Amino acid sequence: MKTLLVFISVFSGSALAQYQDAPIPFEDDTPIAPLPRRQQPREADDFSAFVRHEDTKFKTLARQDDPSFGMSFDIHGGALWLHESKKSSTARLALGARLTWEWSRTFLYHEYWRKAFFVDLTWNITQAKTGSELVYTKVMHNYLVLAPAFSLPLGKSPFAFFVQGGLGLFFLNSTLTMNYAKPIEASNKGMFLLGQYGAGFRAHISPDPQKALFIVFRTELTGYIHRYANDLMLSAGFGIGF
Repeated sequence: MKTLLVFISVFSGSALAQYQDAPIPFEDDTPIAPLPRRQQPREADDFSAFVRHEDTKFKTLARQDDPSFGMSFDIHGGALWLHESKKSSTARLALGARLTWEWSRTFLYHEYWRKAFFVDLTWNITQAKTGSELVYTKVMHNYLVLAPAFSLPLGKSPFAFFVQGGLGLFFLNSTLTMNYAKPIEASNKGMFLLGQYGAGFRAHISPDPQKALFIVFRTELTGYIHRYANDLMLSAGFGIGF
């Protein structure tokens, strides 16, 4: 009897263990689709976003360090040598005004290249009188030139050396007067194509680096080529900008 009870107990335990280890059947055998993986941004997208961020940051810092837009106005004066013939020239007082746009400060952000380029719209005038009290000639010269320039900054200083060349118009107004018993006066006017070349030094000084206002100093030697003449002007100027 005892032997039978032991046999029944062992058989029941083995059957129960096999039942517990068996896989649990599902009512639907359709496989479960895997969960979608979270889409990771591509490395190229990450790099492009980083570049855009750094570029924006760089431009913002450049504008903070130098908030000026590079627009300035100055007046200047000096000696203008008029080539009245191929063998002679006469120095005359000349005055003028100039509008300058340092366009590299508007469009460029690198510390060096922001100071490298500008363009001038310049007007100069001089007047000459030759002859005697009885017969004399008055000649007025007007120079109107648009000239781009390349500037070479001198280290970290506000000074720079520049070279320049441009085109414009030369206006001539000449009057001949003869004071005889019956005075006679004759005038001649003309407009001619003008070429300009030159070089000089300029300074861009900011009293307050956090503000756009700045002061401009400039000295230069400029040549004007028109018809057969090559006039030379040595001048200095002063102005303000923002």
